[in-house]
Amino acid sequence: MDSSATKTDTYMSISEKFMQGNISEDEFVEQYNRLVEQEAEKHWEPVEPHEHI
Repeated sequence: MDSSATKTDTYMSISEKFMQGNISEDEFVEQYNRLVEQEAEKHWEPVEPHEHI
């Protein structure tokens, strides 16, 4: 399974939990934001020094 399918499944999983009332709105937002942060960290690259012209 590729990462985009896993990511979509994870987002859908927390959405379903929220819709079914298994987690609160605050918990949903917290989990969603955590997923976004984790995804961003995977794509972060160190900034290379550069010269301004």
